[in-house]
Amino acid sequence: FRMVYLKTAFYSFVTPIHCGLIAAGNTTLEKPLSRLATLLGIAFQIQDDVLNLERHPRYGKEEAGDLWEGKRTLILLYALKQASEEEKNAALKILDRPREQKKPEDIVFLQELIVW
Repeated sequence: FRMVYLKTAFYSFVTPIHCGLIAAGNTTLEKPLSRLATLLGIAFQIQDDVLNLERHPRYGKEEAGDLWEGKRTLILLYALKQASEEEKNAALKILDRPREQKKPEDIVFLQELIVW
């Protein structure tokens, strides 16, 4: 959640809200709008991660691109938490390898952990 907050929520949602409030000369709504912007940012990132699990040419998403890159998305972290110790260790080994050393069957294994 910290990464999602700093990367997506704060940069793409909270900061623009703060800039708008400053430009409007109204900071009385800062606290409630910051909370709303944070939640919107987190929801946006989760949706983005879901879209990344499948091929979506309309959105320019590579199928399983986050898995190929080894990104620890909220969805993947939840799947790892639910996985057996053996599955978790296998998944972490795959995720830690550079993209060019991953095989399609590695990505299928990770996808199956998530879909489980």
